[in-house]
Amino acid sequence: MSFGNQSLRRTNFASLS
Repeated sequence: MSFGNQSLRRTNFASLS
């Protein structure tokens, strides 16, 4: 879950904005 962590973090940030 290290390669998907970055992808998830980016999506989470966009969703929060």
